[in-house]
Amino acid sequence: MYKLIIWDWNGTLLDDAHVCIGAMNPLLQHRNLQLINEERYAELFSFPVRDYYKLLGFDLINEDFAVPAMEFMHRYIGTIGEAGLREGSQEVIHYFRNAGISQLILSAMEQELLLRLVNNHGLSHLIDGIYGITDHFGEGKTEAALRLMKERRIGSENTVLIGDTIHDMEVAETIGCNCIILPSGHQSAKRLKQEAKKRKGIRMIAHLSELPEIIY
Repeated sequence: MYKLIIWDWNGTLLDDAHVCIGAMNPLLQHRNLQLINEERYAELFSFPVRDYYKLLGFDLINEDFAVPAMEFMHRYIGTIGEAGLREGSQEVIHYFRNAGISQLILSAMEQELLLRLVNNHGLSHLIDGIYGITDHFGEGKTEAALRLMKERRIGSENTVLIGDTIHDMEVAETIGCNCIILPSGHQSAKRLKQEAKKRKGIRMIAHLSELPEIIY
Protein backbone atom coordinates (compact mmCIF):
# COMPACT_ATOMS: atom_id res chain seq x y z
CA MET A 1 0.00 0.00 0.00
CA TYR A 2 1.62 3.26 -1.09
CA LYS A 3 1.42 6.27 1.20
CA LEU A 4 2.97 8.75 -1.25
CA ILE A 5 2.56 9.28 -4.99
CA ILE A 6 5.10 11.54 -6.70
CA TRP A 7 3.75 12.85 -10.00
CA ASP A 8 5.92 14.13 -12.81
CA TRP A 9 4.33 17.17 -14.44
CA ASN A 10 5.34 17.66 -18.09
CA GLY A 11 3.98 14.83 -20.17
CA THR A 12 2.60 12.81 -17.27
CA LEU A 13 -0.13 15.21 -16.16
CA LEU A 14 0.31 18.07 -18.64
CA ASP A 15 -0.02 17.03 -22.31
CA ASP A 16 2.62 19.39 -23.72
CA ALA A 17 4.89 17.45 -26.10
CA HIS A 18 3.34 19.20 -29.11
CA VAL A 19 4.01 22.59 -27.51
CA CYS A 20 7.67 21.67 -27.04
CA ILE A 21 7.98 20.69 -30.70
CA GLY A 22 6.30 23.88 -31.87
CA ALA A 23 8.50 26.04 -29.67
CA MET A 24 11.72 24.35 -30.80
CA ASN A 25 11.30 24.36 -34.57
CA PRO A 26 11.70 28.15 -35.04
CA LEU A 27 15.04 27.93 -33.20
CA LEU A 28 16.18 25.12 -35.48
CA GLN A 29 15.02 26.92 -38.59
CA HIS A 30 16.85 30.08 -37.58
CA ARG A 31 20.09 28.09 -37.25
CA ASN A 32 19.56 26.04 -40.44
CA LEU A 33 19.19 22.82 -38.47
CA GLN A 34 16.88 19.90 -39.22
CA LEU A 35 13.36 20.46 -37.91
CA ILE A 36 11.71 17.95 -35.61
CA ASN A 37 8.41 16.12 -35.86
CA GLU A 38 6.78 13.95 -33.20
CA GLU A 39 8.85 10.88 -34.07
CA ARG A 40 12.23 12.65 -34.16
CA TYR A 41 11.47 14.53 -30.95
CA ALA A 42 10.54 11.33 -29.10
CA GLU A 43 13.79 9.69 -30.19
CA LEU A 44 16.07 12.60 -29.21
CA PHE A 45 14.60 14.32 -26.15
CA SER A 46 16.58 13.66 -22.98
CA PHE A 47 17.89 15.04 -19.70
CA PRO A 48 19.84 17.07 -19.02
CA VAL A 49 18.20 19.20 -21.71
CA ARG A 50 21.61 20.54 -22.74
CA ASP A 51 22.39 17.08 -24.18
CA TYR A 52 19.15 17.15 -26.18
CA TYR A 53 20.17 20.47 -27.73
CA LYS A 54 23.48 18.94 -28.77
CA LEU A 55 21.67 16.03 -30.43
CA LEU A 56 19.58 18.54 -32.36
CA GLY A 57 22.77 20.07 -33.71
CA PHE A 58 23.14 23.22 -31.62
CA ASP A 59 26.74 24.45 -31.49
CA LEU A 60 27.07 24.98 -27.77
CA ILE A 61 30.77 25.69 -28.04
CA ASN A 62 30.23 28.87 -30.04
CA GLU A 63 26.80 29.71 -28.64
CA ASP A 64 26.05 29.93 -24.95
CA PHE A 65 23.42 27.31 -24.06
CA ALA A 66 21.48 29.99 -22.17
CA VAL A 67 20.68 31.78 -25.45
CA PRO A 68 18.64 29.03 -27.18
CA ALA A 69 17.36 27.74 -23.84
CA MET A 70 15.77 31.07 -22.95
CA GLU A 71 14.56 31.58 -26.51
CA PHE A 72 12.82 28.22 -26.30
CA MET A 73 11.28 29.04 -22.92
CA HIS A 74 9.96 32.35 -24.24
CA ARG A 75 8.17 30.54 -27.05
CA TYR A 76 7.06 27.69 -24.78
CA ILE A 77 5.53 30.02 -22.19
CA GLY A 78 3.81 31.94 -24.96
CA THR A 79 2.03 28.83 -26.25
CA ILE A 80 1.67 26.62 -23.16
CA GLY A 81 -1.94 27.69 -22.91
CA GLU A 82 -2.58 25.32 -25.83
CA ALA A 83 -1.71 22.33 -23.63
CA GLY A 84 -4.35 20.64 -21.54
CA LEU A 85 -4.18 17.95 -18.89
CA ARG A 86 -3.89 14.37 -20.01
CA GLU A 87 -7.16 12.50 -20.14
CA GLY A 88 -8.07 11.16 -16.71
CA SER A 89 -5.68 13.37 -14.73
CA GLN A 90 -8.31 15.10 -12.63
CA GLU A 91 -10.22 11.91 -11.98
CA VAL A 92 -7.26 9.83 -10.82
CA ILE A 93 -5.85 12.59 -8.61
CA HIS A 94 -9.27 12.99 -6.97
CA TYR A 95 -9.43 9.21 -6.52
CA PHE A 96 -6.14 8.99 -4.65
CA ARG A 97 -6.91 12.06 -2.56
CA ASN A 98 -10.18 10.49 -1.45
CA ALA A 99 -8.23 7.33 -0.65
CA GLY A 100 -6.01 9.29 1.72
CA ILE A 101 -2.77 8.93 -0.25
CA SER A 102 -0.47 11.96 -0.19
CA GLN A 103 0.35 13.33 -3.67
CA LEU A 104 3.20 15.59 -4.74
CA ILE A 105 4.33 17.04 -8.07
CA LEU A 106 8.04 16.85 -8.92
CA SER A 107 9.29 18.57 -12.06
CA ALA A 108 12.40 19.80 -13.86
CA MET A 109 10.41 22.99 -14.58
CA GLU A 110 11.26 26.29 -12.90
CA GLN A 111 9.34 26.55 -9.63
CA GLU A 112 7.30 29.72 -10.21
CA LEU A 113 6.20 28.65 -13.69
CA LEU A 114 5.34 25.22 -12.35
CA LEU A 115 3.22 26.66 -9.53
CA ARG A 116 1.37 28.91 -11.98
CA LEU A 117 0.57 26.10 -14.41
CA VAL A 118 -0.56 23.65 -11.74
CA ASN A 119 -2.84 26.34 -10.34
CA ASN A 120 -4.16 27.29 -13.78
CA HIS A 121 -5.24 23.70 -14.30
CA GLY A 122 -7.08 23.55 -11.00
CA LEU A 123 -4.88 21.00 -9.24
CA SER A 124 -3.21 23.07 -6.51
CA HIS A 125 -5.83 22.29 -3.87
CA LEU A 126 -5.54 18.56 -4.54
CA ILE A 127 -1.74 18.32 -4.27
CA ASP A 128 0.19 18.30 -0.98
CA GLY A 129 3.40 19.79 -2.35
CA ILE A 130 4.94 21.07 -5.59
CA TYR A 131 8.67 20.74 -6.21
CA GLY A 132 10.37 22.39 -9.18
CA ILE A 133 13.88 23.70 -9.84
CA THR A 134 15.47 27.15 -9.65
CA ASP A 135 16.03 27.90 -13.36
CA HIS A 136 14.79 27.22 -16.89
CA PHE A 137 17.73 25.05 -18.01
CA GLY A 138 16.25 21.59 -17.39
CA GLU A 139 19.27 20.00 -15.72
CA GLY A 140 17.04 17.48 -13.98
CA LYS A 141 15.15 16.98 -10.74
CA THR A 142 17.24 14.52 -8.74
CA GLU A 143 18.21 17.08 -6.09
CA ALA A 144 14.59 18.19 -5.74
CA ALA A 145 13.56 14.55 -5.30
CA LEU A 146 16.10 13.98 -2.53
CA ARG A 147 14.92 17.15 -0.78
CA LEU A 148 11.32 16.04 -1.14
CA MET A 149 11.98 12.66 0.46
CA LYS A 150 13.86 14.27 3.34
CA GLU A 151 11.09 16.76 4.02
CA ARG A 152 8.21 14.32 3.73
CA ARG A 153 9.79 11.55 5.82
CA ILE A 154 7.91 8.76 4.07
CA GLY A 155 9.90 5.62 3.36
CA SER A 156 10.80 4.85 -0.23
CA GLU A 157 9.12 1.44 0.12
CA ASN A 158 5.82 3.31 0.56
CA THR A 159 6.45 5.68 -2.37
CA VAL A 160 5.84 5.41 -6.11
CA LEU A 161 6.93 7.87 -8.79
CA ILE A 162 4.71 8.21 -11.86
CA GLY A 163 6.44 9.67 -14.90
CA ASP A 164 7.02 9.50 -18.63
CA THR A 165 10.79 9.61 -19.23
CA ILE A 166 14.00 7.71 -18.61
CA HIS A 167 14.94 10.49 -16.19
CA ASP A 168 11.93 9.56 -14.07
CA MET A 169 13.30 6.01 -13.86
CA GLU A 170 16.68 7.43 -12.83
CA VAL A 171 15.14 9.62 -10.14
CA ALA A 172 13.07 6.74 -8.76
CA GLU A 173 16.19 4.60 -8.62
CA THR A 174 18.08 7.34 -6.77
CA ILE A 175 15.44 7.72 -4.06
CA GLY A 176 14.80 3.97 -3.93
CA CYS A 177 11.13 3.84 -4.89
CA ASN A 178 9.13 2.00 -7.53
CA CYS A 179 8.25 3.76 -10.78
CA ILE A 180 5.30 3.65 -13.15
CA ILE A 181 5.95 4.95 -16.67
CA LEU A 182 3.26 6.31 -18.97
CA PRO A 183 4.58 7.19 -22.48
CA SER A 184 3.55 10.73 -23.41
CA GLY A 185 5.31 11.65 -26.63
CA HIS A 186 8.34 13.20 -24.94
CA GLN A 187 10.19 9.91 -25.38
CA SER A 188 9.20 6.95 -27.51
CA ALA A 189 7.62 3.87 -25.98
CA LYS A 190 10.40 1.82 -27.57
CA ARG A 191 13.13 3.80 -25.79
CA LEU A 192 11.25 3.59 -22.51
CA LYS A 193 10.66 -0.16 -22.74
CA GLN A 194 14.31 -0.82 -23.53
CA GLU A 195 15.40 1.20 -20.52
CA ALA A 196 12.78 -0.31 -18.22
CA LYS A 197 14.12 -3.80 -18.94
CA LYS A 198 17.48 -2.78 -17.48
CA ARG A 199 16.00 -1.66 -14.16
CA LYS A 200 14.01 -3.10 -11.28
CA GLY A 201 10.70 -1.75 -10.03
CA ILE A 202 9.57 -0.22 -13.34
CA ARG A 203 6.09 -0.80 -14.72
CA MET A 204 4.76 0.51 -18.03
CA ILE A 205 1.12 1.48 -18.52
CA ALA A 206 -0.88 2.97 -21.39
CA HIS A 207 -3.45 5.12 -19.60
CA LEU A 208 -3.91 6.89 -16.28
CA SER A 209 -7.09 4.91 -15.66
CA GLU A 210 -4.93 1.83 -14.96
CA LEU A 211 -3.38 3.39 -11.88
CA PRO A 212 -6.00 2.72 -9.17
CA GLU A 213 -5.83 -1.04 -9.70
CA ILE A 214 -2.02 -1.01 -9.82
CA ILE A 215 -1.56 1.21 -6.77
CA TYR A 216 -3.77 -1.07 -4.68
